[in-house]
Amino acid sequence: MIMRRTISSFAILLMLSVLFLSLPHPSASAQEIQAVVVGESVNTALAAAERVRVVVYLRNSLDRAANLDDLAQAVQAAQDETLSSLSEDEFTLQRRFETIPAFAGDISASGVQRLAALPSVLRIDIDEGGTGHLTAAAALTRVNIVRNLGYTGKGVTVAVLDSGVDTDHSDLADDLTAESCFCSGGGGCCPNSLTTQTGTGAAEDDNGHGTNVSGIVTSRGTVAPLGVAPDADLVAVKVLAADGSFCCSSDVVAGLDWIIANRPEVQVVNMSLGTFALFAGDCDNAAAFTMAFRDAINTLRSRGTTTFASAGNEGSGTQMTAPACIANAISTGAVYDSNVGSVSILGCTDSTTAADKVTCFSNSNSVTDIFAPGAPITSTGLGGGTSTYYGTSQASPHAAGCVADLLQARPALTPDRIEMLLEQLGVIITNPKNALTFPRIDCLAALSLLDLFVGEEDDAGRESEGQEGEGKESGGR
Repeated sequence: MIMRRTISSFAILLMLSVLFLSLPHPSASAQEIQAVVVGESVNTALAAAERVRVVVYLRNSLDRAANLDDLAQAVQAAQDETLSSLSEDEFTLQRRFETIPAFAGDISASGVQRLAALPSVLRIDIDEGGTGHLTAAAALTRVNIVRNLGYTGKGVTVAVLDSGVDTDHSDLADDLTAESCFCSGGGGCCPNSLTTQTGTGAAEDDNGHGTNVSGIVTSRGTVAPLGVAPDADLVAVKVLAADGSFCCSSDVVAGLDWIIANRPEVQVVNMSLGTFALFAGDCDNAAAFTMAFRDAINTLRSRGTTTFASAGNEGSGTQMTAPACIANAISTGAVYDSNVGSVSILGCTDSTTAADKVTCFSNSNSVTDIFAPGAPITSTGLGGGTSTYYGTSQASPHAAGCVADLLQARPALTPDRIEMLLEQLGVIITNPKNALTFPRIDCLAALSLLDLFVGEEDDAGRESEGQEGEGKESGGR
C-alpha cells in the first residue's frame, strides 16, 4: 500500500546528502557482521544433488537512486571480489547483474561453505522457479471513455516481461521498439537456443501468454480487441519458456536489470508471472531472490518507473507470489468483467459470476494493492489471431495500460502518485475468501481527478525534464 512506502523528509534529505555509499570490504571483521543466511532448501537440495542453482545476495549499502555508472561499477567490483573466492569446482556462474548486488549460478556444498564464511555475502537461496499467471473489461474500468477522450498511451513505453510477443501480429508489430531474452530453462530457451539474447527476434513468443498480455496493454484493435493503451510503445522481454514457466527468478531479475541499464524510456513495467513459492505479507527480505527483486523494483521506482505484478492464481486468501509480494510492486488481483455463467478453471469453481466478483483463483492478502478485470479476457494470440485467458496475468496489464494513458495525460506523474490514484479512486470490492476490501481500478476516475493529486511540483518537474532532455534519468523521486 502507498502509506507503507512513504519516506520521511529526513530520510529523503539523508539519501540526497550522500550520492553513493560503497559496499563493505570482505576483510571486515566477521564478528561485526550478521551471519550469512543459507536457505534450508539449499541444504535439502544439495543432499540430493552435487550442485544446485542458487541466488547469492551481497551485503551492501548502495543508493538505488545513484548514478547508474557508479552503481554498476560498485556492483561489479563486489561481484568480482566475491566470485574470486570460488573455484570452478565449487561454482559455475549463470547470471550476474549490472545494477543488482547479487549473482546466480550452480554451486556445490563446499561452495556454499566457502561463501557462508565471507562477510560480503548476506543470503544464499535456491534460484526459485515459477510460471506465468494464466487467465466488457474496458467498460468496467471505463478505459473505453478514457480512450475516447484521446488518452491512448501515446508517447509512453511499457515493458512486458513474459513469454515474448508475436512480433508479426498486425495489432502489435508497430508498437514493438526493443526486444531481449533471459531464459535459462533446458539449458537455454531464448529463440537462439541460448540463455540470453538481445535485438530483433529476441522476444519471439513460443507460448502465447506474452502475446495475450501485450495485447491487453497495446493492441491496435484490427484483429483482436483494442488494447487499454493502443498507442503505447512496447519493450518485450522474454523470460518464460515455451511451457509458460521460468526456471529461475534470476532470469526475471536479469530482465529488470536490463531495463534499468539499457531502457531509460520505460515508464511502466508489467510482470504477469510469479514464483511457485508463496509469501504472507511483504517478502522484500525473505530470500536472496526476493532481495534481488526488491532492489530492481526499488531502483525502477526511484527513477520514475511503475512496476505491476500479478498476485497469482493459487486461490490463496493469505499469500501471494513473488514479485507481487515486493512492497514497491503494485500487486494486482483479478475480478470478472461480467456475468459469464459458471466457471471452473485453475483448480476452482465459481458457480456464479458477475462484474466485480473476485475470481476464485485470485490470490490476495492484507498487502495486495489493487484488483482489475482478469476473466475472461480476449486479446491478441499467436499466429496473428486472438486468444482468451483467465488469470491475474490479465488483470495486471489492464492496470499497466491504464497507467500508460494517465502518463500521456500527465507525463510527470510519479509512481507514488500513480499508486495513490489507483488505490484511492478505485471501486471498493470485497474478497469473501478473507473478508478484505480492495480497490478495483477505475481509470476514468483517476484521469478525471488528476489535478487533485498533482500539484505545482509536478509542473516544475515536467519543465525540468524538458530542459534535461532525458526525463526518465532525472525524473525519479
